[in-house]
Amino acid sequence: MLDGLTLSSSSTLAPDDIRLTTGMTSGGNAKLNLMYGLANDLQLEIPIEQFGNYDRLPDSETFGNAIKFGAGAKLRFLNQAQGDPFSLSVKVKGVRDSKRPRVGTLFAEVPIVYQNNDKTALFLNPKIAFYRKEERLGLGLGINQVLSDKLQLIGELTPVSGQELIWSTGLRYFEPGADLGIDIYASNTSGQNSIGGLVADTTTNIGFNVHWLFRL
Repeated sequence: MLDGLTLSSSSTLAPDDIRLTTGMTSGGNAKLNLMYGLANDLQLEIPIEQFGNYDRLPDSETFGNAIKFGAGAKLRFLNQAQGDPFSLSVKVKGVRDSKRPRVGTLFAEVPIVYQNNDKTALFLNPKIAFYRKEERLGLGLGINQVLSDKLQLIGELTPVSGQELIWSTGLRYFEPGADLGIDIYASNTSGQNSIGGLVADTTTNIGFNVHWLFRL
């Protein structure tokens, strides 16, 4: 299962599988994620992202609109497909700014996914980001609804402690034979990775993602 728009899936790639995800929004957010299946239930990630033009965090608290880069890993502990009541993983990422001052962010997320059938997946994603001496805490809620063999509807809400509600909704087209997915969506986030999914933009942005899976 692919990640959502701002919420992570609990799935991990099979060993030696690689997924490349890239995308942009009308607000100036751009990203490139490289994911690699290192072992069963263990996935490594390299995120590169630039926030949108309206990052509302003060410069004293985070790193503004410069490009962010880092590394992370996701480890799956429960897998509903193997008889567990739901699927659960833990994801941790560290990112830093490409320009000085090189402020870093440590981000952690616990993706939990429950599927009561092969068409509906429910997401519950507690997430937290630490930067300087500050932190942001959110609880992501999402649904992925299969509409047809190749079309899915995605809806996500993330209440953030003391901050504006984050939301995203869109359609995903996935071509299984080519291992290729395309998202078209609307969202009020200034970013999607790590702390970006916990920061509201001042406007609604229209964006797209492209997901490509290939094997070594």
